[in-house]
Amino acid sequence: MQKNIRTRLNRESCIADEDIEHTVQQVIEYPFLGGKKGSLKLQHDEKAFVGSTTYQEIKSQLKMAVAKELLKRKEQSELEKDQFNRYREKEEPFTKVDPQKKHQVWAIDFLNILLFGIYFRICVVYDIFSQSYLSIKPAIYATSYVASQALEDACKYSGQIPETCLLSDNGSQFKCYSFEETKQRLKIESQYIPRGQPWYNGALESGNRDLRKVIYTIAFYDACKDTKLSKVGADYNKIYKHLRGCCHKALTVINEAIVRPKFKTTPMAVLNDQVEEKQQQRIRFIEKKKQERKQRMEQLKVSGGSNRKRIEDKVIAAWRKVSSELNTEQLFAFSEMINKRYQAIII
Repeated sequence: MQKNIRTRLNRESCIADEDIEHTVQQVIEYPFLGGKKGSLKLQHDEKAFVGSTTYQEIKSQLKMAVAKELLKRKEQSELEKDQFNRYREKEEPFTKVDPQKKHQVWAIDFLNILLFGIYFRICVVYDIFSQSYLSIKPAIYATSYVASQALEDACKYSGQIPETCLLSDNGSQFKCYSFEETKQRLKIESQYIPRGQPWYNGALESGNRDLRKVIYTIAFYDACKDTKLSKVGADYNKIYKHLRGCCHKALTVINEAIVRPKFKTTPMAVLNDQVEEKQQQRIRFIEKKKQERKQRMEQLKVSGGSNRKRIEDKVIAAWRKVSSELNTEQLFAFSEMINKRYQAIII
């Protein structure tokens, strides 16, 4: 029997090459089909005639082939990456600046934002040490004029200039004559990250992820007050004006309301040299809450747990208090945001 199996495997297949090609193409297009259904479909489409067992055999061979191809491409990718890193180290040396105090290093960049189906650009200026945004300026296009305005707004907002440098990529907006003129007038030095390596400006890139979420949340909730904004054919200028208002609010929210893990306080507290003060307030609050919780547990022991409520019951009770104050649009907005669905505000 073993001899017969070897003979069958080694002999030339009588299935036409074109039938094999059609089978391979179908497996790629419909990888979920088994041998029986796959074989029937080939016959139904009048493309090939292979049995269900042969179909499964071809499918198994493709599994091994695709695994080998992926491994080959991965090895090639690692080789190309290694070559690129060696070239980068040789051709584009870069010393990353690690700021040790506020207003030592600022970063500037443009980010894209899609609001109600319209693309806008936002120029941001960011203090790397305090993780605070010093300027958030929306625009229709990313130009040197917008970058200059954002930089000037950052200087007015903080009353400072970066002591060491302004970090940016190699975008034409940051290398043209007009922007250079603005930096010279403000006495600001530049440092450019290597081309195609945005991770050297990673602090700002990371901050921008949170900034987008803040802007979308503000835009979504504010749009509940004016539902015409989200309708098809809404006025372009009106949406742009709406975005400007959102960016103005976002600057306050992200600097004064969003606590950063680095200092366990807000960026504004870092800018105002209140880190220690806020830390002490936080410690006092925690101690107070711990004491209240301890007293609550003692009361529950005395009552035998008759007044005990599950946390789920408490959450629902709190929700009932606030949900009645939300209109349908606000409720929908909250539902989309808490589920991280931004399609309603983006498109």
